[in-house]
Amino acid sequence: LLRKETFFNSNRCFLLAGLITSLVLPFVVYTKVVWVDPVPVPDMNYSSVYIPHASAISEQTFEINWDYVALAIYGIGFLALIIKFALDFYSLNSVLKGKEVHQETDFKFIDVDENIAPFSYFDYIVYNSSLYSKSELESILEHEKVHSDQHHTVDVIISRIFCVLF
Repeated sequence: LLRKETFFNSNRCFLLAGLITSLVLPFVVYTKVVWVDPVPVPDMNYSSVYIPHASAISEQTFEINWDYVALAIYGIGFLALIIKFALDFYSLNSVLKGKEVHQETDFKFIDVDENIAPFSYFDYIVYNSSLYSKSELESILEHEKVHSDQHHTVDVIISRIFCVLF
């Protein structure tokens, strides 16, 4: 629906609304009352029902509780994603730590030596100027400024939190 949309704010609103809807919708309850007339049941003679004695009951067999298995799998996945989330923040911190920051208006530019793709993180814009020509770098920085102005980092963090939780 929004594939050819050039106003990315509508895409952003759509995606955030989808996340909120997926969080709220399971708690919405729709109840429909259906009245059924009772059907008369013939009298039953309960004296012919067989009730086994305690000695006739066989030993209990081992059964897997699938709820615990599902909970364990979810817990392992949750823990793995939390660890990856923490490692990503640690990696980001190691890229930003100790680097020279050039402040210009609302943005903080960091030119790194690592071979990484340019990115913005809140008001920081990180890039490697040696990988691009001057005109390419200008276009990339303008692009990253837009990401920073539109608070793209907040969107990414919210979507990562949803991925970890669900």
